[in-house]
Amino acid sequence: MSKTLSNHMKMKKDQENIRLSVKNLKKYFKETSGFMGRNVELVKAVDDVSFSLGKNETIGVVGESGCGKTTLGKTVMRILEPTSGKILLNTRENETIDIVEAEKEQMKKVRKEMQMVFQDPKSSLNPRMSIKDIVGEPFDILNLVESKKEKEGKVLDALERVGLKPEHMERYPHEFSGGQKQRIGIARALAVNPSILLLDEPTSALDVSVQAKILNLLNKIKRDLKLSFIFISHDLGVVYHMSEKIMVMYLGKVVEFGDSEKIYHNPQHPYTKSLFSSLPVPDPREKRKRIEIDGDLPSPKNPPEGCRFNTRCFEELNEECKKRIPPLREIQDGHWVACPQKR
Repeated sequence: MSKTLSNHMKMKKDQENIRLSVKNLKKYFKETSGFMGRNVELVKAVDDVSFSLGKNETIGVVGESGCGKTTLGKTVMRILEPTSGKILLNTRENETIDIVEAEKEQMKKVRKEMQMVFQDPKSSLNPRMSIKDIVGEPFDILNLVESKKEKEGKVLDALERVGLKPEHMERYPHEFSGGQKQRIGIARALAVNPSILLLDEPTSALDVSVQAKILNLLNKIKRDLKLSFIFISHDLGVVYHMSEKIMVMYLGKVVEFGDSEKIYHNPQHPYTKSLFSSLPVPDPREKRKRIEIDGDLPSPKNPPEGCRFNTRCFEELNEECKKRIPPLREIQDGHWVACPQKR
């Protein structure tokens, strides 16, 4: 009998090796319409998502726009309040915190352990604050330093770790390039010494040459500081390069999850196959068949019954595809697929 992913997480990963455990997470938004807003619809942006993040591990989250990956990240960080589910954080002090239920003081511990790097470095930095104040702000909010001198020392350490210099401390965001602004954002996230970084498309707003430098910097930081990453991106090549595991989302659901090598070289879900068929092949003599998906992404307010991909699936459907939401099943060791036809 196939095991569910949540059961697998309990059986296969010792709790000591898990940094973050997400169980049956849901984030629904209410949308009103009609006279006096009497019609209420639920937008199921994240719908029953479970996964675990190990120590020193990177999980790449991929999917087309509207699949729920950014909402997932913000809900895990509790920037958005979850509708239901559990988010269990194992801190470096061996304390387990349920982020969903955490009160103000516990959330300070969570913010120290988990930090986020945002997609647009320009809009994520306050233009009225100097770089010293931007990177040092978390210390004031979380009460982590006792003196101004101690804070400035930690700010300087964070800036130097991302390749910036002491003279940059007194400058303002408009004086920096896009790549430098993202380095500042990374420095701010690293300043409080977190164990997890959630990276929401951290290179998508940058030039290609700058992207490579930022990605190499992130890999070096991960190795040096022994961090865990949740790396959200629409760039499949970057996700494969950065991640030990890949999670593929479609319309708020996880449709495939597993080791990056297995998913990259042998995708099983039809949606994953279509995504990875779009990757360019370095060898011009090698040809890859492009799998086109017909139709538009359905609305998360009214998702299709059964498998949510069945209205666009290019493989032959059976009755189960249209009637029942398929659970994630382990089709081989470390490779999970939510497709009724994969056993």
